[in-house]
Amino acid sequence: MPNATAWGAVACGVTSLLVSPITWTHHWVWNVPMTVLLVHEALRRRDPRWALGAAACVLVFCCDAVWSLPHGAGRPELHENAGQILVAASYPLAGLAFLATAAAVTVRPRATAPAETSTVYP
Repeated sequence: MPNATAWGAVACGVTSLLVSPITWTHHWVWNVPMTVLLVHEALRRRDPRWALGAAACVLVFCCDAVWSLPHGAGRPELHENAGQILVAASYPLAGLAFLATAAAVTVRPRATAPAETSTVYP
């Protein structure tokens, strides 16, 4: 089973970023442990889907696509097209994808684990 403490801590950090009314790009420091967990899980599972997810996370947070969007005086961000909105939402979308992955990783092993039997003493 993966380290539930690490997954839980990063999930809490990502959740705090998603529920915050203002989250700027430099607040997304949780992308580092997020990426480490995804890469570790990809190496552990040796599954191409995990490798693709880890690579997507690295791509989202290591490229400067967000900074290529129009910004500055005159509020140009209010006039973005659909592609620009998708790029602007890449950090929150990556956060949501991570939370879904964290839920699957930490909840699924418990759901498939054999039921514990307890001994009842009279």
